[in-house]
This record gives sequence, structure tokens and C-alpha cells, in this order.
Amino acid sequence: MKNLEIIAFSIDLARQKERVEFVKNQMKFCRANGYNTVLLYLEASVRTSVTAFFEEASSYSLDEISDMVNYGESIGLDVVPAFETLAHMEKFFVYEQLSDLAEFDDEHNQGRDFCSIYYSHGSHGCATNPRLQSFTDSYVTVLLQ
Repeated sequence: MKNLEIIAFSIDLARQKERVEFVKNQMKFCRANGYNTVLLYLEASVRTSVTAFFEEASSYSLDEISDMVNYGESIGLDVVPAFETLAHMEKFFVYEQLSDLAEFDDEHNQGRDFCSIYYSHGSHGCATNPRLQSFTDSYVTVLLQ
């Protein structure tokens, strides 16, 4: 039977934009220390055709993501994307084009008042909004192509 041992390292690209070379160096370090998998935690950090309005200073282009993935694979790592598609969506909702996907218009008065003041719509998508599934499907599909 084939050994299915996964030794994974997670790189959080959702909190702040790291330089591509920094991410590649992290991958190199991981490979040199016995890791075989790197998980790229993405959330709202990639500009795609459906998120072209994302700020360049805080998001990656598809070319930058491809560069990281190709490098990781070239040194023998499995590179796995990770997304949140219902919770942890606060950075999506700061954009006017996506704010209607949030569970609340004003999370501080209508919700649990859990989120930072910077994320007035909260962090959860509205599961009853049909556009939420359409948006997340489109976003993830473009990223995985």
C-alpha cells in the first residue's frame, strides 16, 4: 500500500500580502525540512475576473499565485488552496460590490457585535442569499483553473 503520509505547512496569505519571494522561501524551507504539502490560505486575497476591483496592494494577481504554485510543485510540494466560503469573509464585504452578500448590513447593531469596527458587515455570508453561492463558486472556479 502506498504511504499517504501528509506533512503539511500552512501559509496564511489572507491577513496581509506577502512578497512572492518570501512565500517561495517559506516553501523552500518547508521542503528542506521534510514537508511534502503546503496549504495556501487565501480568503479574499486574489484578484480574478470576478474580483478585479480588489486592491492591488493587498491582493495577488493570478500570475503571482501561479508563480507560487508552480515553484512549490517544482520542488516536490503538493500545493493546496484553502478558502472560506461562508465565514471569514469580512475582507470580501468591505468592497461595495460584495457587501450585499453579508449576513448583516450592520453587524454591530444587528449581529453579535463580534467583528472589528473595520468590518461593519461582519464576517459571515448570508446563506439565504442566492448570489453568495454564485459568487463563491465563480471565485473559486477561476482560481482553480
